[in-house]
Amino acid sequence: QVFEDSAQWDDSIRSIYEEWLEEDPEILGEGIEADLPMGKRLCFSHCMNNGGTSVLYLDFDPAPGGTAGQVVRYLHDPDSYRVIAPSFDVYLQQLIDGDYAFIDEEEA
Repeated sequence: QVFEDSAQWDDSIRSIYEEWLEEDPEILGEGIEADLPMGKRLCFSHCMNNGGTSVLYLDFDPAPGGTAGQVVRYLHDPDSYRVIAPSFDVYLQQLIDGDYAFIDEEEA
């Protein structure tokens, strides 16, 4: 199902936000490719938190400065995309260690 869903989403972050990307650079974190179709990232988690929607992706085609396999978090309202771990292994270790990087308290 995950692969079927991802194959249907051709929009990129740039095509979704258009001029807002230039007006609000906080939308897109370092190492995330704005022109990559969203379906090229593997969505592995949909979450509800603090009244908003969040999604986690594995990103195998990052922008310069990123790492193939990095974990990207989309947080809604205000919208932002951030790399929260350089790999899925590191993300799992953060969860095990109690360092929940899903929400950065400074951003909340």
